[in-house]
Amino acid sequence: MLALALVLAAPKVHALEPLSAQELVSARDLFRRHANLGNRLRFPSLYVDEPSKAELGTGSVPRRAFASAYDPQTNRTWEGVVDLGTRRVIRWTPRTGVQPLILQEDYVLADKLLRGSSDWRRAIAKRGIRKPDDVHLEPWAPGFVEDAGGSRVMRVLSFLRAESNNAYGRPIEGVLGLVDLTRKRVIRVDDSGVRPLPPQSGDIQVPGASLKPIGTAQPKGASFKVSGHAVAWGPWRFRYALHPREGLVLHLVEVKDGARWRKVLHRASLSEMSVPYGDPDPQWRWRAAFDVGEYGLGLLSTSFEKGLDAPAHALLRDEVLPGDDGTPRILPRAVAMYERDGGVLYRHWDFVTGKTISTRAREFVISFVAAIGNYDYLVSWVFRNDGSLRSECDLTGMMLTKGVPALAETNHRRPATGHLVAPRIEAVNHQHFFSFRLDFDIDGAGNNSVMETATSPTPSDAGNAFAMTERALTSELEALRSLDLPSGRKWRIVNPGARNALGSAPGYLLVPGENAPSYAQPDNPERRRAAFVDHHLWVTRYRSDERFSAGDYPNQSDKREGLPNFVSDNAPLTSEDVVLWYTLGVTHIPRPEDWPIMPAHRTGFTLMPAGFFNRNPALKR
Repeated sequence: MLALALVLAAPKVHALEPLSAQELVSARDLFRRHANLGNRLRFPSLYVDEPSKAELGTGSVPRRAFASAYDPQTNRTWEGVVDLGTRRVIRWTPRTGVQPLILQEDYVLADKLLRGSSDWRRAIAKRGIRKPDDVHLEPWAPGFVEDAGGSRVMRVLSFLRAESNNAYGRPIEGVLGLVDLTRKRVIRVDDSGVRPLPPQSGDIQVPGASLKPIGTAQPKGASFKVSGHAVAWGPWRFRYALHPREGLVLHLVEVKDGARWRKVLHRASLSEMSVPYGDPDPQWRWRAAFDVGEYGLGLLSTSFEKGLDAPAHALLRDEVLPGDDGTPRILPRAVAMYERDGGVLYRHWDFVTGKTISTRAREFVISFVAAIGNYDYLVSWVFRNDGSLRSECDLTGMMLTKGVPALAETNHRRPATGHLVAPRIEAVNHQHFFSFRLDFDIDGAGNNSVMETATSPTPSDAGNAFAMTERALTSELEALRSLDLPSGRKWRIVNPGARNALGSAPGYLLVPGENAPSYAQPDNPERRRAAFVDHHLWVTRYRSDERFSAGDYPNQSDKREGLPNFVSDNAPLTSEDVVLWYTLGVTHIPRPEDWPIMPAHRTGFTLMPAGFFNRNPALKR
C-alpha cells in the first residue's frame, strides 16, 4: 500500500489559511452588491487579505478577502477588501489607467474575434490553409501597445495544428492579430509576408518503458503531517497556500534547534516572472510574458499525475481557486508533497578503525505546476534535514518557434537570434527571469541585517592564501547588487541582536545557482516594466503592501513600477525588518534536443544556515 501522510482536521481557521469555497462565494456576493454591477463584475484576483505582521502578532485577526475587480463592459478596475466576519466591504477604490490579470474569458473572446476577421481568413488562405478550424490561436497579453486607445487588448498568434498533438509545431509566421476586447473588434491583422509552413507537425511520440520500475517504499507511512495548510516534517514546520497570482507560497517557516523552534522566513514566494524573446522582428520584439502579473501563475495551475510528474508515493492535495466571476472551482491534485532520497548527508571513513560514519539525506518536497501557453513550470520548495531550504524550478513544455526558409534558400545564413531545431523551424533565443520575494525573520521580525560576503586572495609568501570578508548593506540603494564570479559574492541575512555559541550573529546564507544578466536594451519597453532584472539582489524594508516586484499591474504597462519605487526612499536596513528580492535568470539558447518537447531544465538557489546552528543540525543531540 502506498504511504500517505496523516491529514488532520484543522480546529480553527488560521489568519493565513486560503479562502475556502464558502468564503469565496461570500466575498463575491458582497463585492457584487457593493458595486451594484451584478453578474458583470469579474475577479482577476480574489484571495485572502493577508494580515500584516503587526496584526498577526495580536493573535486576533478578522478574516478578510482582497479583490482586484473588473467590469469588462466599461473597462473599469477597482480594488476592494471585505470583512468576511461582519460581511462588510471596508475598502472599494477605483484604479485608473491599469489592466488587471488576463481572464479565462479573454482568451475565448480574443479567439472568437480573430476567427471572425476576414483579414485573418485571407491571410491564412494565402498560405494554403483551407480550414480555419485547423488553426490553433494563442492569445497573449500584449505588452505595451501605443494605439490601444484605452481599451483592454490582446495579441493573437496562429499555428497550424490540424490533428497534431503539438499545437506549436507549425507556426504560421508573419500573421499577428491585435484585438480590442473592450470594443469587441479586431484592430488589425499584421501580415509581413507569406513564408513556407514547416513541413513537420512536431508530433510528440512518447516511448514505452524500457527500464525496470523504480520506486520509494514507506512501509511505516510518511514522516510528514498536514493539518489544513500547516505542514510539519522533520526539523521543519510551515504553512503553505496556492495563491491565485503567485502560485505556491510559504508562510511562517520555522526550523527546530534542540527543543526550540526558531523563525527563518515569514513569507516566501515567486513574486514575478518575465520571459523576453531576443528576436528583433516587429512581430516578436514585444514578446515578454509576465507570467505572474499578466496571467496569474496559480490560476494556471494544473493537476499532478502520480508516477509521472509526481512520485507514486506523493500526497496530492486539491485546492480551491476563484473563477473569472469569483465562483470557486476545485483544482484536483494541485499541490504535491513527498519525501525523497537526498543523496549522502555526511560521510567519513576512519583509516585507523576501518569504520565509516555515514548517513543519507532526506528531503521533503512541496510543489505545484503551471502551464502557461507553450511552457510548463514546476516550482518546488525542498526542505532538508541539514537545515537548508532550496528553491527549484523545472522548465519544460514547448519552445516558441517561428517558421523560416530552408537553408538552401538563404545561402546557409541565418541570424544568431535563434537556432534551427527542425526543418524550417527556428526556436528563438530567450530568457526566463524569476523574481523571488523572501521575507526573512531570522529569530523574529524587526531586527535583521544583510551582509554581503566576498572572497579574494590575500598577500602571502606561499601565494595560496585567500580570505572571506563581509560588509553590511546599510540602505536600500546600497543593496542594489549583482552576482560577481571572481569574488564568489553571496548574501547572509543575520540577526545582530543574537549570538551563537561562537559569538557571531546567527543567519542564513543565500547561495545562488545558475544566473544571467538581461540582454535587453535599457530603453526597451519590456525591460522598463521588468526593472527587477536590473539587479540580482534588491533589499527593502518590510511593507505589507509591497508584494510584486514589477508592480501590481504590469499588463499593458511600460512603466518602471514595483522595486524601483520600493527603494526610492533609500530606507535604512540595519537591524530592521528586511525583505530580499532575488532575481534568477536563465538564458535559453535552443538546441535540437529541446524539440519537440523540452527535457526539464532545473534551476534554483539555496538558503543555507550560516552560524544559525552551533554545529551540524542533522546530528543527534
